[in-house]
Amino acid sequence: MPNLIVAPVGHYLDTDHPFPLSDYNWQLLAEGDSWFSLTSEQLDNHSLLPRLQFPSNAAAINCAEPGDIAGRMFTRNPRFKGLLQERWWAGILISASGNDLIDVVGITPVDPATGRLRPLAQRILRTADEVAHSTDAYDYVSVDGFNALAGYLLWWFASLVDWCDGGNSRGRPIFIHTYSAPVPRPAGVALAPQGWLYPALQAYAVPRELHRGVADIVFGKLRAFLLGLDTDAPSPYRLPSFHVFDSAAIHLDPADPDATGPSGDWINEIHLTTAGADKLALPFSLFIDKRFSRYAMPGVT
Repeated sequence: MPNLIVAPVGHYLDTDHPFPLSDYNWQLLAEGDSWFSLTSEQLDNHSLLPRLQFPSNAAAINCAEPGDIAGRMFTRNPRFKGLLQERWWAGILISASGNDLIDVVGITPVDPATGRLRPLAQRILRTADEVAHSTDAYDYVSVDGFNALAGYLLWWFASLVDWCDGGNSRGRPIFIHTYSAPVPRPAGVALAPQGWLYPALQAYAVPRELHRGVADIVFGKLRAFLLGLDTDAPSPYRLPSFHVFDSAAIHLDPADPDATGPSGDWINEIHLTTAGADKLALPFSLFIDKRFSRYAMPGVT
């Protein structure tokens, strides 16, 4: 199957040299975070999106940007929201919620405005003092905080479906993915040289030997929540025409927790190497192709 051709949204909307989307049978709209964004300069061109494959010539107009969180995707890039309604798309590809989780994990335990511990509903982690320096990773996770995040994400994904159904792509499939659990370690980028999870776990005084266990728990909770959104899920909050690829079920080589650079299938704490993205691309492509068989594709055989 041919690889997906990916064009940044600016190239598609360029009035002088617009991307020729009409030349492609499968016309897709993509939005998301660094797993979808084309960031070869910063992250060794590991993006998952252009590695996807389709049974016929396909192109995606890509609105993704590194660091994006779900709730910012409509406001940070209004072109995505407009394109979602203005024209017909064969399908919508979304990479979202991983950064939302990481952002909440990174919330400091103490509110600087009050000097007091934040309520558990406002954070994902619990401090070592709160759990009497427990040796059980589960004790360091705030269930109230995760439930608050899940409620917010449910609202956002439901809003995405409603916005899609309010335009010319009503009923078209939306595809998202779960996230593989990273190994917390001091490996990041220029603006976050110590990574994202690692400094947060340090701020909560989580014992180093429990770091990976805590990461597995919070990313496992996100995975279970996202799978419950799938239109085929036996879940009260499943969404119509919404398909969730379980990338967390695909084995990736974990990073060494002491590595400060590329290790295993990870180029830093949370981003995949090219090899890591390649491991996910084919099964994700097959998942999309199988679900697409439920939807009519005018002019495509």
